[in-house]
Amino acid sequence: MNGLRSLGLMQACLLAAAVGGAVAGTRLAYVHLVPSLLQAIHRRREGSTRWAGARQRMPIAWGGVRGAVSLAAALAVPEHTADGAALADRDVVVFTTAAVIAGTLLIQGQTLPRVIRWARLEEDLSEADEERLARKHVVETALTVLPAHAARLGATPDVAARVERELNEQVRLLGTDKEPAHHIERDLRQALLDAKRSALVDLRDGRRIDDTVLRRVQETLDTEEVWLARREAAARSRSRLPAQPSLRADSPAEDG
Repeated sequence: MNGLRSLGLMQACLLAAAVGGAVAGTRLAYVHLVPSLLQAIHRRREGSTRWAGARQRMPIAWGGVRGAVSLAAALAVPEHTADGAALADRDVVVFTTAAVIAGTLLIQGQTLPRVIRWARLEEDLSEADEERLARKHVVETALTVLPAHAARLGATPDVAARVERELNEQVRLLGTDKEPAHHIERDLRQALLDAKRSALVDLRDGRRIDDTVLRRVQETLDTEEVWLARREAAARSRSRLPAQPSLRADSPAEDG
């Protein structure tokens, strides 16, 4: 404010308020009018299609706060012209830009959470469907190529059958809308996994196995836990349940 000489403080504040209103209004108009125009064109060509309404577009329109880029552009305005004369009203440009930035941060930024709640945004179910499709497709592909790879690698029938059962279980989880005992089974598997880890550390602490054996068995348990996590992720992608907190108990600390 000390460098503001071209205008009085009250005039500069009124100018900044007008520019800030124009900036916010332009963004509101663009975000609402352009999608409506595209929606009308698209509907005329391809029939009725579900688009986000004005209420759902409001957070995008209201979230257009100004920041460092705007301030840098204002400060980049040279102080003098090519012939060495002072550039008129540069101080007004910098003041107005800073005031608009402060206004958008204080007004739009502080009220944005309320606008988001007011918009009542719906969950994007199409993304969940696509994720479920992708997971099911890759598992079904694995089932298709399983016999050929089992024969190439010389896997025994028992090994191939066990892998096939696991893959079929994944398909079942992805293809059904019911999970009557899924969470109980998950908790049981996790509890057993924690018991395995504790028993393994007890063996090492009792000097019945060394650290090398401990790490080898831990790798197997880690693989089992990764499989359990992926199985849970597949179930969540099917039902879109919120992520559950980790149930793994803290394992005993390892020495060295």
